[in-house]
Amino acid sequence: PAPLLRHVRAKTAQGWRKCRGRIRDPADVAAFMARVGATDTFYGVAKWGTPTLVGRADRAPVLLGADLPFDLDAPPGRLAHAARAARLLAWAMQPEPYRLQDGYPAFTGRKGYRLVYDEQYPNLPASPARRLLLLMDRRRLLVARLRSRFSAKQWRSVGPYWDVGVTQNPFAVIRVLGTPHSHTGHRSVPCDLTTHA
Repeated sequence: PAPLLRHVRAKTAQGWRKCRGRIRDPADVAAFMARVGATDTFYGVAKWGTPTLVGRADRAPVLLGADLPFDLDAPPGRLAHAARAARLLAWAMQPEPYRLQDGYPAFTGRKGYRLVYDEQYPNLPASPARRLLLLMDRRRLLVARLRSRFSAKQWRSVGPYWDVGVTQNPFAVIRVLGTPHSHTGHRSVPCDLTTHA
């Protein structure tokens, strides 16, 4: 994720911890993980003017937009099915004006794959509530468009694996690339969907 725009949080043996300092580069994420004893580390897809204020009741940060994530998970032994679903979603996204972010697609470290696209917001409303409604409405319409591009047979290869709630949620959190999954020890890493799984 681009530094300074997203909040980072980690799961620890004592519960969840949010990074209170600014994240400038991967070394800052590693230092935070070491300091709190992180077992799993996530970042929010929402882009904020001051991400260190996320979750504070006294001072709300300014929402600038959000990345567009696709999370595809499969039951044990069916990882290849999640990879196929990710390939089909990437195909369905081709007519859309989004660019796949560097480092994606990626293996999540446990049971699936993730695609993350940049989403541009040139003319967001000034009102924070209207900004949020706009983001949510755009995602709802995108999901409907993508769904319409699949045949019934293709949808059977996508629908069971795609967590649509993550795509529609501008406040979703996803695993930081390069960090391990506590259940498997595998890292979330970029991958080639044609050869992975």
